[in-house]
Amino acid sequence: MHGKQLEAVTEKKYLGITIKDYLSWNLQINNIVASTNQAQRMLSRNIKNAPQQTKTNAVNALIRPRVEHSAAIWDPYTQENIDKIERVQRRAARYIFNDYSNESSVTSMISKLSWIPLYKRRVNIRLCLCYKIVNGLVAIPTDTYLIPLNRTSRHYNTMAYTIFSPRHDYYKFSFFPRTVIAWNKLPESTAKLPLSKLSRHLLPR
Repeated sequence: MHGKQLEAVTEKKYLGITIKDYLSWNLQINNIVASTNQAQRMLSRNIKNAPQQTKTNAVNALIRPRVEHSAAIWDPYTQENIDKIERVQRRAARYIFNDYSNESSVTSMISKLSWIPLYKRRVNIRLCLCYKIVNGLVAIPTDTYLIPLNRTSRHYNTMAYTIFSPRHDYYKFSFFPRTVIAWNKLPESTAKLPLSKLSRHLLPR
């Protein structure tokens, strides 16, 4: 291009997302975990003895954005990668309560914080993006990906779309094939909420 040889690479970071040539998100997720671990260590060094609310605010400000940046794109489907991300939240809960005992229940800590599992938050993040696409709030064309369901179903809302039939896992577990299934199952009242209310409904802090 313009007289220069283009370099072939097996991975490239673009807008904070590491894209592999074979479309795996393993490296992206490993990078996220490494970044959040670094932030967690920084918080542990600097505000170890702060009140719980201060620690919670710090986690929401410095940990959660790292673990959810562009999550609609790289949302993992393998249990191994799902568990890697969940461990980030579990470590954050232990940090907030300053409780690292093997006998303590991290699940109980997360419940006290009113946190939902991160994999559920990612489903909701995808649904919020789908809402924006459906309502023309982002510049993503719908004609190719979102085909209205041509029949009514008591299992789906009236804004349902045709479900994909991918042959390969990397496509099957990508944004549109996965999200359409979740979107179709939304209650009618939720699918038609204004975006501001939808976000608060699906992604409570």
